Amino acid sequence: MTRKIDEIENNIKQMSPDQLKEFRAWYEDFDSSNWDKQIEEDAASGKRQAG
Repeated sequence: MTRKIDEIENNIKQMSPDQLKEFRAWYEDFDSSNWDKQIEEDAASGKRQAG
């Protein structure tokens, strides 16, 4: 892994249960927003979903 990823991993491991819960909620929102944006961009460019 890269150094930055290692640092993030170590920081996450040091979080309290409450901090980890808050982080999970933030990351879920962050990840789904990025996924939604990618789907919108793909749809606008005419890409089709595999499957």
